[in-house]
Amino acid sequence: MRRGVSIASMLLAMACLVGARFEWIDAWYRGEIDLRGRPRFEPWFPIDRDALARVDLERVHAIAIPEWIERTSEARTRDDRRRAELAWLELRDAVAPDRNLARIWGELHERMTLSPIASARRIDWLLWAHDRYVDRIGAPYRIEASMHVRGRRAHVVALGYRVLAETRSAEGARVRVMRRIDRSRVVEGWLGHTPREDDGALVVADRVLHFAVRHVWPALNPALDGRRPAAERGLLPWVREEAEDAIPSEHLALLRETAEDEQVLIEVAHAIRSRHACGSRFQVFDLPYKGLSISSHQALRRALFASRFSRCPDITVSEAALLVGASERLRSTEGLDPALESMLGWVARSVAVHEARHVLDGPSDDVACAACDPLATRTVRAELSAYLTAMATPGVGYLATLHACATPEHTRGDHARAIDLAVHAAAPGGCGEDPGLGLYARAHAAEERLFGERAPITLPEGFPGALAFFPRSRAAVAEQ
Repeated sequence: MRRGVSIASMLLAMACLVGARFEWIDAWYRGEIDLRGRPRFEPWFPIDRDALARVDLERVHAIAIPEWIERTSEARTRDDRRRAELAWLELRDAVAPDRNLARIWGELHERMTLSPIASARRIDWLLWAHDRYVDRIGAPYRIEASMHVRGRRAHVVALGYRVLAETRSAEGARVRVMRRIDRSRVVEGWLGHTPREDDGALVVADRVLHFAVRHVWPALNPALDGRRPAAERGLLPWVREEAEDAIPSEHLALLRETAEDEQVLIEVAHAIRSRHACGSRFQVFDLPYKGLSISSHQALRRALFASRFSRCPDITVSEAALLVGASERLRSTEGLDPALESMLGWVARSVAVHEARHVLDGPSDDVACAACDPLATRTVRAELSAYLTAMATPGVGYLATLHACATPEHTRGDHARAIDLAVHAAAPGGCGEDPGLGLYARAHAAEERLFGERAPITLPEGFPGALAFFPRSRAAVAEQ
């Protein structure tokens, strides 16, 4: 019996190997990979600008693609499948004028509907081909998709983005800063990443802003230093010094004036979250510095009513008053949006330097670190390389160190190990201590010792600058 099972296993493995080889040859024959197995895409039909002008690419990426993929992945009942088919018809009609888009999404519909798990590799290539085609025609959009297998079902998540700014470093690394335009509630777990080296570095402005309003904005007012987490305090004067060179003076002044209200929002959210240990479930997901929405006001009133006699209230009357007061003052502050966009651009530059190093390093398996611990994993080596580069970069090095020190609760395993090594190399006292004037030089020296001599990441001066992140009124757009 054992011998039979062993032979069967060998035959199955050989069949899989032969199948994979035929699949590779077939993909190469179709021109979809090169001889090294890297993906390639050449449009099947000539690019037709007149046809593309009839495609609303904003709506395709913000609504049609994400909603069709979500409804198709979630379809369980007859009504679900009907809604998925209606979403497909909308997507099909939206891309119909362009033959290349129509072919990509026609095949994706067929494969997603029939057998997504069996077609996983082909679906991945088609989604990549879509992004490559949109990039080739010069449209500032992108789809980021991932497949999650649950038992016998495949769940595909697709997020839509618009590119806000793009450049190449002096060393050739492509960098794009993007913002979300879809309506999904899925939140990325990263501020930036490098999906494939030929795609360059991608920085997500939404997630960068999420970090910036919680950790950078309050840091700009020295009067708040004592209310900031201990791990951040030693870095704050140095971060402010970098900010003075990066953020226009009038924007920096406004951010300092309003930072206390932001700090109040942070403290209220922390107090609410701290009561989860005793059973409260209320959460403040996004600090309401743009004012409370109608639904948020309603949720607040319900939480207050439910907490009237509770020993572990969802929210107290004083917390609600602070939350509403601070958020409404910020909402009504004139000129706050441009100031936040200036801060966002500076913080995005720090993330861009980190991600550009990943691009130039190539796959994590290729990152050589002669002086690293022999047991250091490929993730530790790759992240250590990127963190040290960012910390060594004038203008964002202290900011990059603040980022490393400010979010330890969200970091685990190899990534946390890389942060610890980078911080102690650049700031020997570790998080919480004053790193002094020599942080850039120490980080650069650690880079050379661990990874050898290499050029710094050099982005164009001022990139990406203030990012047009917040919606503009028609009058404001006309003025621009």
